[in-house]
Amino acid sequence: DLVRTGALALIRITVVVAVVAVAPAVGIASAAAGAGPRSETLAFRTRLTNVKRVPIAGQTNQKPVVGDSVVITDQYLAHGKVVGHDIVHCILATRRTSLCTAAVSLPQGQLELQGIGPAGGSGDFTIAVTGGTRAYAHTSGTATIRSGPHNTGTETFRLRL
Repeated sequence: DLVRTGALALIRITVVVAVVAVAPAVGIASAAAGAGPRSETLAFRTRLTNVKRVPIAGQTNQKPVVGDSVVITDQYLAHGKVVGHDIVHCILATRRTSLCTAAVSLPQGQLELQGIGPAGGSGDFTIAVTGGTRAYAHTSGTATIRSGPHNTGTETFRLRL
């Protein structure tokens, strides 16, 4: 259905892209170990765990309308093992777009995401990484989300630390 499909695409923020892997426990590929900012790429497979549509107050229509929200949760996998999860909240802004925020919990800290994604159908999109905690404090970058079959996908984070 549109809400479920849109949710998958929106937040496959479930943050996306084939498992890249390597590095301590989660699949971290580091580049640049100098004095200045360094870059890291994190890649995970994702698996949808829950989608909940939250219609705007008083709505009786079963069809999504502008202003409706959806809350999505996913698991993040590396080498077949669950290594994290996310919580995503999207608000339908137009018939084609949603504004989404997400928190991704990983063993070394959390990543915070925000951006515009597709409202319906699957697809690939990129949103901003706006911050994080612990190892990801003061992080910025991008998250590329790709929807896959059977409630799966990939998420790739390109971070500047």
